[in-house]
Amino acid sequence: MNANDHPFNHDLLAAYALGMLDVEEFRQVDELIARSPEARAELKSLREVVALLPHAAQPVEPPERVRQGLFARIEASQPNTTPVHTPRPAATAAAIPAASLPWYSSRRFASAALGLLAALVLALGGLTVSLQNSVASLSQTNQELTASLAQARQSLADTQAAQQAFASQLQTSQTTIADLTSRIEQSQRDVAALNEELNKDRRVFAFVTGPGVATRELAALNTSSPARGEMYMYPGNTEAVVLFRGLMPLQSGQVYQFWLANNDGKIPAGDPVTVGPDGLARLVLQAPREVNAYSQVMLTIENAGSAPQPTPQIVLEGSL
Repeated sequence: MNANDHPFNHDLLAAYALGMLDVEEFRQVDELIARSPEARAELKSLREVVALLPHAAQPVEPPERVRQGLFARIEASQPNTTPVHTPRPAATAAAIPAASLPWYSSRRFASAALGLLAALVLALGGLTVSLQNSVASLSQTNQELTASLAQARQSLADTQAAQQAFASQLQTSQTTIADLTSRIEQSQRDVAALNEELNKDRRVFAFVTGPGVATRELAALNTSSPARGEMYMYPGNTEAVVLFRGLMPLQSGQVYQFWLANNDGKIPAGDPVTVGPDGLARLVLQAPREVNAYSQVMLTIENAGSAPQPTPQIVLEGSL
C-alpha cells in the first residue's frame, strides 16, 4: 500500500486508532493523515471512541437507526473484489520481513478490530441514548422537586402568617378576657354592696314599721333649710334608726355627725352620716344605753375625724 493507491482507508484508520498496525502500516497512515484533513478528522473521532471504551462495560441496546447506519458504513468500506493471493513457498514467505508485507496483510486484524469497534460504538450509542433519557428524567424530577419545594415554602409562609395572626387574636382575646374578668369581679363587688344595702334597707323597713315603734321629728334650726329627719326607736331598746332628707353636700374634709345628749353630756352616736347625691341619708345606731334615756338628739357639721364635742354648726335637732 502507498499513499497514492489508497488515499483514504477506514479500516486502516480504525486499526491505527487501536494500535494494531505494523511499522510500515503506521508509517503509511501517518503519511495519509499528514496530507488529508478528512483522515485526521476521522482518526480524531475514532480515538475519541477508543478513549470511551473503558466506560462501555455494560452494553445497552441502541436504536435501530444507529445500528443500520453503522453497518451501512462498514459495508461501504469493504472492497468490491476479494484479492487473490498467489501461494508462496513456505521458505520464501518466511523469509519476507513483516515490515515489507503489503497493507492488506493485516486486513483480517483490521476487520476484526473494526467489528469490535462497531460493536462498541453501538453499545456507546445505546448508552448515550440511555444517559440522555436518564438526564431528561432527572431534569423532570428536579423540576418537580423544585416546584414542590416552592409550594412547601409558600405553605410554610402561609402557616407562619396564620400563626402570627392567631397569636395576635389570642393576645387580643386574653386582654378582653382579663378586662371582662376585672369587670365581672367589680360587678360582683357592686352586687355584694347592693345586697348589703338591700339587707340594711329591709332591716330598717322592718324596724320603722314594727309595732310599738316611737317616732321623733328632727327640725332644722335654719327655717329656710330643707333638711328634715325622723328618728325611730323602741322604749327600753338601745338600737334606733334615723332617716334624713334634704341634706346639702359638704365641703371636702367635712362630715355630718349625729349626737345623743342628756344631763351628763353629749356623745357621738354611730359613724359619720353618708349622704347620697339626692340628699337622703340613713343612720342605724347602737347607743350605750336605752335610747329613751337621752333627752335630746342633734346633727352637726364636723371636721373629718373624731370630735369629742359637737361644734355650734347644728343642722337638725330634736327632743326625745
